[in-house]
Amino acid sequence: MTAARTAPSYLPFEVEVKTVCRLSPSFVRITFCGADLVDFRDGGSLGTRDTRVKMIIPPGPGAQTPARIDVTDPGWYRSWLARDQDVRGHMRTYTARSARLDAPIPELDIDFVLHLDEHGGGGPATVWAANAQVGQRLTVLGPNRHSDDPAGIEFRPPTPAPGTHVQLLLAGDETALPAIAAILETLTDQYTGAALIEMPSVEDIQPLTAPRGMQVILLARAGLPAGEQLQAAVAQRISTYGLPDTTSPSDCPDIDVDSDILWETQSDGAAGATVEPFYAWIAGEAAIVRDIRRSLVRTHGVPRRQVAFMGYWRRGRAET
Repeated sequence: MTAARTAPSYLPFEVEVKTVCRLSPSFVRITFCGADLVDFRDGGSLGTRDTRVKMIIPPGPGAQTPARIDVTDPGWYRSWLARDQDVRGHMRTYTARSARLDAPIPELDIDFVLHLDEHGGGGPATVWAANAQVGQRLTVLGPNRHSDDPAGIEFRPPTPAPGTHVQLLLAGDETALPAIAAILETLTDQYTGAALIEMPSVEDIQPLTAPRGMQVILLARAGLPAGEQLQAAVAQRISTYGLPDTTSPSDCPDIDVDSDILWETQSDGAAGATVEPFYAWIAGEAAIVRDIRRSLVRTHGVPRRQVAFMGYWRRGRAET
């Protein structure tokens, strides 16, 4: 037990590109492999769920990432930032789509959304993923299976009692698709509800596996304003959940998504606590998540303790 408490929550994994598969106009799946991944924690029977990892994107074509990051040093991130960007590269956050850690050489799948402009340009991670080649190496910071800290996982719904159900609402844009897909694959039939995902185009729609009680609705943006269809679908869907009427919606302070981080999640309930019959997980572009948050909490009176809100990215702004 002592070793688990002192083990770092995250480890650096040196990996290389094994395969590159273009799934659709906006998605590419890159499979990474590396002996280091034997220490990656994927949740076991729970799958990857919405496990976050940090990708250290090389600074340019043909460049290699710097030496291992020492995560046992409390100041490792500041030390990394202090390096010249032309040497250290770029750190970006993604969710693990799936992992095969029992393979002869463990593997990790990451689905990249390609937000490219008409000239093929974009952020460092998008450009790198769009041009990734088998054999390229980089560093992934991911959860350590030797730690008891559930780092990087925010999907923590209540556990239904035998013979009961918990209603779920999963909603997000294309950046949330990998996490929602991984979550759906490991849900039991005790979870019912819907997963709503807004995609850039009809060509980006992918078949997803879900338990029989979960309806999957994929919305093609097809030129409409980002988030418009998703917000409407969430508002329509929440009215079908039979939540208690309320005349005093939970307090929901405004968040400036241009200066503040929208990241509001709840931990698993304590042993013996009352199991809430409804849980929502909302992720994607920060302004869209903010508007859905305001609608769910203020308009529909959904208690904030029953929802995880996560602004994965902000349109027009690059991550550090």
